[in-house]
Amino acid sequence: EIRLSLVGSEMCIETVFPLRHQSQISEADARHYWLTHHGPIVRSHGDATGTLCYRQVHRANSPLDEAIQAARGTKVESYLGHAEAWIDRGAVQRTPESSAANAAFIEDEHNFIDMNRSTIFFGKEHTIIDSADRRLISMSGYGSFGRDGVIGALPRPAYFDII
Repeated sequence: EIRLSLVGSEMCIETVFPLRHQSQISEADARHYWLTHHGPIVRSHGDATGTLCYRQVHRANSPLDEAIQAARGTKVESYLGHAEAWIDRGAVQRTPESSAANAAFIEDEHNFIDMNRSTIFFGKEHTIIDSADRRLISMSGYGSFGRDGVIGALPRPAYFDII
């Protein structure tokens, strides 16, 4: 079993779900369904599943997408977006409620996600730049990070790490 900890906090695991919508559903309808139907299902089961945070990141469909993809030479079709969920593994156990919640998630996901062209995985974050740290530095008057990972007297944001 992979166990991840939120450094300085409770055990936590992050899932990332880049997804593509089913071809018989328009992109607009898939986005709407994901946000207004699936999102509330996830929210309603948050306690049973130990979900600390659930975030949907919808592709913006910017005119800049084509340019940034061409500059990098990407050839793979864009995802509709991705979902991120942070689960507190220390607060939830396998219960009938959590099993029913996960079954509800999977059943609903099959209503709009093309599972053959999507993926899901557990993630480990490595923050390289965190502009919130820079804002915190400028607001707090502290000019540098200490070796202990502390900005002045304020702790740095917690990061995921494998234990």
